[in-house]
Amino acid sequence: MSTPVTEQIDKLFREVLMEPPDEDSPRNLLQRHGVSLVYVSSDRNEEEMEEYLKPNWMTVPFDSEERAALKRRFATCARRELPVLGMERKHEIPTLIVLSGPTHHVLTFHGVKDIEDLGVNAIDHWMDLEHLSAALDEKYVD
Repeated sequence: MSTPVTEQIDKLFREVLMEPPDEDSPRNLLQRHGVSLVYVSSDRNEEEMEEYLKPNWMTVPFDSEERAALKRRFATCARRELPVLGMERKHEIPTLIVLSGPTHHVLTFHGVKDIEDLGVNAIDHWMDLEHLSAALDEKYVD
């Protein structure tokens, strides 16, 4: 189900996405990019995940608790993962959740639809959402 979306993302954004941080350097806030893609796999095993990945995608380690925690936090996983994760799913696979880099707030759960409707201009839409989110935070947060 995800392959057409993956191919579209790769085609539209290959030149826009920045390379993942160097494996040997410590991961910290200074390494965050303006636009990055982090793949949270619902593949059956690590080999399938590695086969599916595109060059400019970062990933959450396959057997990590962070992977399970992200799926629970955003209520997104494959149907077969539901019993193991012990959760109710709100979002089907594939889901592209767009987050604010600075705040980690969800900008949209509808990234796939944005790409289908807007193509490469989806990034401009997401940046508009980011600016709106930042303005609301500035206005309403102490």
